[in-house]
Amino acid sequence: MYIKTVIIREGPLASKKATRKVRNQVVKRGLQWILEFWHEHFLPRHFGDPRTVESRYRGVFAKRSKRYQIRKAKKYGHTRLLEWSGEMKRSILSSFTVGGSSKKAWIALKYPLRRKKGKGGFSSMPQAQIDKELTAISPSEDVELGEVFGEWFVKEIDKVKDRDVVRVK
Repeated sequence: MYIKTVIIREGPLASKKATRKVRNQVVKRGLQWILEFWHEHFLPRHFGDPRTVESRYRGVFAKRSKRYQIRKAKKYGHTRLLEWSGEMKRSILSSFTVGGSSKKAWIALKYPLRRKKGKGGFSSMPQAQIDKELTAISPSEDVELGEVFGEWFVKEIDKVKDRDVVRVK
């Protein structure tokens, strides 16, 4: 996702340097806020019925084998994606850390590492694929995040004193 912000200065405003400083502070808070929004509203969508999730995130989720799905359905009574016993889902949705700067932001999700064979479970899926599936954003979510960020950004800039006109691109 790429968000570009442009502040149009009109009237008696502070120097360009001060305007840039204010923008950077607001963008930093905004990028962190948007990650919290994503964690609360979009991340839970990754754990669900395979047909729904795969149609939303086309081409991101790896195909699960029939044998795996049968084994999972027998043991846990479901075939939801990214969820075996539910331990990872509970961990990811309950704890996270957000940080960043005015140029980029990051979110750290805490979840148990894959278990090795013989310790109660085995995942043949590479960790990179699991990470890819957890962080996928659909095109419609990308647009929605941009719109939500734009609304939030304008509200935050309106709180800044020396602001006359703001346009978000």
